[in-house]
Amino acid sequence: MEDVASDHFGLSLSEGRVRHLLSSLYQGKKQRGFLAGVLAPDDAAATVDRAVGLCGAASDAADGFFSALVGLVHGEFGTVRLRSAGAVENTLTPAFRELSLVLRRLREALDREEDRYELNAYALRAGAIADEAEALLAQQMEGCAYWVETSAGEGHSRGLRVTLACSPIDVAPILSRTLFGRGWSVVLTSATLTTSRGSFDHARARLGCEESGEASTLVLGSPFDHARQAELHVHPRMPDPRNHAYEDALSERIVEHIEATDGGAFVLFTSFRTMHRVAELLRGEVCGRLGMPMWVQGKDGSRAFILEKFREDERSVLLGTSSFWQGVDVQGRGLRNVIITRLPFDPPDRPLTQARSELIAERGGDPFMEDAVPRAVIRFKQGFGRLIRSSGDRGRVVVLDPRLVKSGYGRIFLRALPEGVRVLVDGDEVESEERRAGGRE
Repeated sequence: MEDVASDHFGLSLSEGRVRHLLSSLYQGKKQRGFLAGVLAPDDAAATVDRAVGLCGAASDAADGFFSALVGLVHGEFGTVRLRSAGAVENTLTPAFRELSLVLRRLREALDREEDRYELNAYALRAGAIADEAEALLAQQMEGCAYWVETSAGEGHSRGLRVTLACSPIDVAPILSRTLFGRGWSVVLTSATLTTSRGSFDHARARLGCEESGEASTLVLGSPFDHARQAELHVHPRMPDPRNHAYEDALSERIVEHIEATDGGAFVLFTSFRTMHRVAELLRGEVCGRLGMPMWVQGKDGSRAFILEKFREDERSVLLGTSSFWQGVDVQGRGLRNVIITRLPFDPPDRPLTQARSELIAERGGDPFMEDAVPRAVIRFKQGFGRLIRSSGDRGRVVVLDPRLVKSGYGRIFLRALPEGVRVLVDGDEVESEERRAGGRE
């Protein structure tokens, strides 16, 4: 919920959004778009021509604007935090503001109501782009982290998706003011509001519940018998994920567990780059020797497409990143193995993570224990929760990050799991919580 609130109260301006508006208005080479076919009175012809010319000018402005943003990012893909205003010249705002004004002028000259309605929407969109570009570059929204992000984007200009964005660093005061402090009854329900059994401390602090007075909490038991339905496999002898030997060892263990369950596996990653490298290591074994279909997010089709293909064959293997850690429901034998390759910590160089860490440190807190660990625990619980979706489900969750049992904070992750889950360390079952945390009595 914290991330959803951050996105909602922030701003995001992508090149794709800008290009979509311009192509909807006018495509010169193809003579398509609203302005190419609009039925305008003769005395409005000059205004139509003016709007067409401004579309071209806005496109040129967008070229310069987004190219300059790409130049701020080190490497082909990545994210860079903007710590001060005016990172690039704002060519976008004047071009789109003028375009918006002319579109509104043209709207008043049109006879057909449906044309006026559609053109008004285009004018509002152009005006919003102008305003948001100005707000983002001038960093007008206080208490926010600002950044530029580039990622692979087939069909996009330069083969990149380019986004300029900002989000509030701390959403607690915003939610306290706009939601929890307005005298309404608010009910939050989720399987991942607690970071350990029964503790809502993190959710209270990060969502602003504490600032709005007393909030009642209730933890209800799971309807599932996890002691009978699920088992957790951990491997403390795996190399550290930051070690160069990790990916080879990871591939070997993934194949071992996929073979043990005859497929029906989600393999969850925290990095697209790692996922694609491991996919190449796995393909020969999984698709060749084992004869299992393998679907890789971002390579074999859309999220919806590869999920549907996964459901069609009970021996399928799906490799996915963040969007498959939550909101995916595959019941029955179709999913009987969830492999978590790495504890899901946010990248430390993520701008919003950096800004939150700085804010916590300024307040005298410990960013790792107060932010990084609780957020990773919540996402870990979400990943674990993909396995058991009904009373008839059975299977295993495999964690191939040795920090789960070797680090001091690993105990926090283990305590967040449903009670009764069988734990196997390198294939041997352990019973006590101490052995869960350390792999020994």
